Amino acid sequence: MARRAKRKSRRRGSSTPNIRTALTSLISLEIIFRNVTGNGMWNFFTAGTAMNPNIGAWGTPASVGGHQEIITLKELLAGVQTSSSAAPSPFTQMGSNLQKNFIAMTFSLIGLKISTRVLGKLGAYRNFNRLVAGVGMKGLVKA
Repeated sequence: MARRAKRKSRRRGSSTPNIRTALTSLISLEIIFRNVTGNGMWNFFTAGTAMNPNIGAWGTPASVGGHQEIITLKELLAGVQTSSSAAPSPFTQMGSNLQKNFIAMTFSLIGLKISTRVLGKLGAYRNFNRLVAGVGMKGLVKA
């Protein structure tokens, strides 16, 4: 009778959230939002609301980087920019912002990718995981 080889049990991924992936995704989205809409994510979603009444509330135009107009979600849903009556549609302005900022955005995203690799090689994530384990929050989060 032939012996059967033991089957290896399936290795499952860790159930703890990976903070490195979350932060990298958040920073990537912030870079894209700033270059396409002229706003950070928070200002894009909350401008003109009770949570953030200062930006875009009364159609105040703003120039970021000297050549782009700020676009908010409120303007995007309305289909018209509140900064002036002669302003192009928000989608046209977003396309213009993307054309003007494409190279800077690309280099920022590449720099982010390089920096996460360098931090990994330097052992920053390993040290963070040791610190989290030492504090007693090992099952809560990892880098």
